[in-house]
Amino acid sequence: MTPTLAEITVKLNLLDTDTEELVAWLDRFPLFVGEKVKTNLQLIDESLHDRNLLAAITLHACASADPDGALNSLERLFDVVAIELLTTVLSNSHQRQQLMTILGGSPFLSTILCRNEKYFAELFTANGIEQACSEEQMASALQLLLPFGSDFEALQACLRCYKASQILRIGSRDLCSLASVVEVMEELSGLAAASLDCAYEHCGFQLQQEYGQPLQDNGNGETDLASMTILGMGKLGGRE
Repeated sequence: MTPTLAEITVKLNLLDTDTEELVAWLDRFPLFVGEKVKTNLQLIDESLHDRNLLAAITLHACASADPDGALNSLERLFDVVAIELLTTVLSNSHQRQQLMTILGGSPFLSTILCRNEKYFAELFTANGIEQACSEEQMASALQLLLPFGSDFEALQACLRCYKASQILRIGSRDLCSLASVVEVMEELSGLAAASLDCAYEHCGFQLQQEYGQPLQDNGNGETDLASMTILGMGKLGGRE
């Protein structure tokens, strides 16, 4: 049983008059915990100041896998994302549905979204959720983000942030049915490969600056430049 938009709009007025009746009504729905939902609705209402939009948000939350989780994560987003940016996305029916699907479908992805406003902006303002990304594109993006010769700490920070943003994009596209299973697996493999290549290039340069070029005995009493092999174990995308 799912409430209609008209029902939600009427019942939200109880936030001003009778919250106990609102909780009792919310408890009628199997996926709602009335008291928790009421609290989240109150907090969102204080930031949003738009009951019609709040009703539409609640309706999309009801269609998600975890309505309580969706509203709770949305309430957290108001502390991270600028109100103008968040309201713009929520006012767009298509993006609102996508956002509530993510927030109600994956606590892991919700945590990334709530970590930094830039992740939210990349996904929705820059429309990253609608875009596929090849391994080559990821490698190019990493080259732009991390100038060659950067130190090890900068490398670690860059790879952590880039991984988070790409996992969010890939996972969100999966949840919102914007990519097939094959596409999702291929992009995860592409992300791993591009990240490994980036780490190898930067770490190799740093080590050579400190110790010189790696050499190996070629068996003829001479030395050649040593090579390196990275083995990726697993079956994501089947391209390891």
